[in-house]
Amino acid sequence: LIVIVLVKMKLLLFVILVLAVVMSAPIPSHPDGYLLKPSPQKKVRIDVYEDVLCSDCRNFQGGFKQYFNTKKVNGQAVTDFVEVVVHMFPLPYHHHAFIATQLVPFVFDLHKNNTEVFEYISWMLEHQDDYLEGGLNLTEYQVKDKLCQESSAALKFFTLKQCNDEFKTDAHDWATRVSWKYAAYNSVTGTPSVFLNGVLINTPGSYQMWDMFLTPYLNSTQSEVTQ
Repeated sequence: LIVIVLVKMKLLLFVILVLAVVMSAPIPSHPDGYLLKPSPQKKVRIDVYEDVLCSDCRNFQGGFKQYFNTKKVNGQAVTDFVEVVVHMFPLPYHHHAFIATQLVPFVFDLHKNNTEVFEYISWMLEHQDDYLEGGLNLTEYQVKDKLCQESSAALKFFTLKQCNDEFKTDAHDWATRVSWKYAAYNSVTGTPSVFLNGVLINTPGSYQMWDMFLTPYLNSTQSEVTQ
């Protein structure tokens, strides 16, 4: 009973925090999020909000990647028609999530390369247990050191020194906070959250669910879809 009450209190405090920032969200210096692939014939937009230390986000990746990496529409990649933008939303009750998320804008700013951003996100999701249960007895400094050593060794597109230096500045700390407030402003309260043309939908958990949601938009004209 005590555990249930504590969980409910955490959720209540989180909702109050989200409501508090909605009225004071700063305007991002550029559009928030990371484009999965260019969509030259865009018919529809998907916005996905993720937390790299969320187990539901890790489970979400299978169907998400399968659909957007393999689905064809009249012989063309589905991403030619569906613009997919991924946003970061580190949940306060996932310990160390903010630290892990801070490296997302850091990675992007190194080479302005979204492919590297998604490689980091995928790596982080795969290794999240090392920073959840594995990070419970570590200090913030130790978590940052562990993250820099392991991610730089695995990913190769930034060095250990670059990563360590990142945590000595507040440039991407602020960028991460702005992204979080942007998500809260858009009524995001959990992850993964998926918006179809700006409207929150039930999170597709499989290739088939993605196909069910998007096929009507891919096979119809804009006027037919909006009727």
